[in-house]
Amino acid sequence: MLKRIVVHAAVISLALGLVACSSGAGDEAGKPTSSSSASAGVLHLATPAPFNILDPHRQSAIGDSMFTTLIFDRLVMVDAKDELQPMLAESWEYAADGSYLEFSLRTDVTFHDGTPFNAEAVKVNIERAKTVEGSTVAQYLTSVSAVEVVDDYTVRMLLEEGKGAEVPAALTTSAGMMISPTAIADSSIDLASATGPVGSGPYVVSAFTPSEKMTYEAAPAYWDPAAGNLDGIQVEFAANASTRLNQVRTGSSNFAAVSSANEVLEAMALADKGEIGLETVKYRSVMGLMLNSAMGDMQQLEARQAVAYAIDPQMINDLFSGTCEAHRQIYPDANWSAIQDWEYPYEYNPEKAKKMVDELGGVSLSLTFPVGSNTEAPANVLQMALSEVGIDAQLNPVPVTESNTRYMAGDFESLVTASFAPQPDPAATVDLYLTGGFQLARTPAEKERIYEIAGDGLNPTMTSDERAAVYQEVWETALDEAWFVPVCNITAGIVHTADVGNVNNLPWASQGLQDLRYVTLD
Repeated sequence: MLKRIVVHAAVISLALGLVACSSGAGDEAGKPTSSSSASAGVLHLATPAPFNILDPHRQSAIGDSMFTTLIFDRLVMVDAKDELQPMLAESWEYAADGSYLEFSLRTDVTFHDGTPFNAEAVKVNIERAKTVEGSTVAQYLTSVSAVEVVDDYTVRMLLEEGKGAEVPAALTTSAGMMISPTAIADSSIDLASATGPVGSGPYVVSAFTPSEKMTYEAAPAYWDPAAGNLDGIQVEFAANASTRLNQVRTGSSNFAAVSSANEVLEAMALADKGEIGLETVKYRSVMGLMLNSAMGDMQQLEARQAVAYAIDPQMINDLFSGTCEAHRQIYPDANWSAIQDWEYPYEYNPEKAKKMVDELGGVSLSLTFPVGSNTEAPANVLQMALSEVGIDAQLNPVPVTESNTRYMAGDFESLVTASFAPQPDPAATVDLYLTGGFQLARTPAEKERIYEIAGDGLNPTMTSDERAAVYQEVWETALDEAWFVPVCNITAGIVHTADVGNVNNLPWASQGLQDLRYVTLD
């Protein structure tokens, strides 16, 4: 009665990986084989990602998962090649009729507090993720109707009829992170700060100050010999890319990511001179402009279309000195769910944009962008481009810690963003960016339209080609409606000191995040 989907090997390739500039051991699946020869030490990380809360089921910022993955192992992971890999689940199978999804679990994992990891722990976590007050991951688990313990190391997720194809990929995110059931049951433990023995990951948090600094210590006897190679990690928030680069150059930090044009070029020059190590990563995330169709002039389709016609991706690419390659759809071109033979409907046409603005009797737009991010300079370029076609575009700078959450809440008419990161499964992308999360389908009618199109794509009995056709229609709808104007894929730089190893084997790197579990210090 079972249809095998994944057993130890990856089955879903997500197309964009790393462009590596330095060495690092790894196996064919994109995971390091071992790092036993590396010396331990403390990694000093400078990050622009605000870390607000460490409870994986209640995180509101995408960047937070970069820090929780070191504390909480997931059932499934995405490796450096953007492929699904076993983690706490050794394998998973669907019933032939798609009615349930069954996981075989590792038998050698214990939570930091001594609680055994088993099927009951999975049941407790999935039920909490679906029901805890303030859950931000429940939307990724709506296909799961119930969780059954088959035996100590076999757990079965019962699925809503015709749904569940997206669940394995959803479990590579915070939705699949496992918290100790003992910690969940203890009301005196503050999971928002997640200090102490609460997970089963390679590190334990010993100190946490939101959006300022954080200290990890190595967890004892971690089950994966290739991971958890450091004595600890010190994380400091540094919003400015130039500051992060300078910290690595001077050695006050070991590791940072930069994606602003000037800093990427400077990093390349420093790497050429041997002053720093550098990995270049072509992000699968898309820089672009989100437009709130429930606010101001953006309620009119013609106004959104005029904005789209006014944007020239080449201007942004020039701003990034050729490191932001034009990309006019949501998924990488080679991805199975990407639109095939695609022609973006609003290619740069300033004359058409100006005519539409004139016919509308004028268009105004508040351009929100996070201060100090790699979208600040593009926001200024976009303002100039929109003004040239007669759009009254006013810049609205906001703190980087507020931009995403406040756009999700409906506070802004638009958002210049580099945070549109296609998820491992397209259903999760719909949940995060269209019907939930960023709510690009902002009105009830728009959401209902997407639900009607995307519903069939959740069926686990469908072939990948059948699912691809569903999501291609979803992406075409979203882009035709100009809820999102995709512009380009950034090539970013991961900069590090010479003693940092395995930097070219970072899971999540092409999504603009870095899972540091395999990093070493020599």
